Order: sequence, then structure tokens, then C-alpha cells
Amino acid sequence: MPAISNLIQILSKEGENILITTPSYKPFYNTIVCNGRTPVFSPLKIEDDQYVLDFDDIEKIFRNENIKILIFCNPHNPSGRVWKEWELKKIADLCKAYGIPIIQMKSIKTYAVKEPHIFH
Repeated sequence: MPAISNLIQILSKEGENILITTPSYKPFYNTIVCNGRTPVFSPLKIEDDQYVLDFDDIEKIFRNENIKILIFCNPHNPSGRVWKEWELKKIADLCKAYGIPIIQMKSIKTYAVKEPHIFH
């Protein structure tokens, strides 16, 4: 987590808000708090027995919570959900529209998938 910690220090100031989706990889929360920033949470929804991003909630948070960074994981940790290309593009488009940088972490496990996905 040292690289993420360094990016948090470069891209934000103490007391500023950083968005993570929940459930989330616990060290994201710890790194945000240890750097004196405030975590803001967007809960994932469950549809068809899998986690999905709540884009309406994410956009509402971007609009109202003065978010400075989005920390994002693909595949999602802890669920292992591999985000689809359109989901990644939508997150990227929202971040671009609101001027919010993404700290993207890739989970370090091997996953078998039935259809092609883009890993970033």
C-alpha cells in the first residue's frame, strides 16, 4: 500500500474526501484514514447474485461530497467480481466529468472468466 499512500498524499490534502466502494479491501480504508483523509462510501448493489456499481450513487457523491480521489479495484476485492468494459468506461467517464483522479489497484489473484474482460 505504500504507492497508494504516496498517491493519496500527492493528490489530496489532509481532511479531504476519498471515495471507495463497499464492501472494500480493508487496507484501502486504513490507508485513507492513516493519511488523515476522510473515507466516503458508495455501497455496491447486488443484482443477479453479483455485486454491481451504483452509478447513480457514485455520481451523487461526486456532485455533493467534494471527492478528491476514487480508489478502485479490478477485479473487485473481496468479491473477485471482474468489472466489464462498459462499467470501467462509465467509471472513467464519471471521473473525467468531475475531474476526479482514479487510483486503480489490480487484485493479485488469477481468475478464470467465461468472457473476455479488460484489466487495467
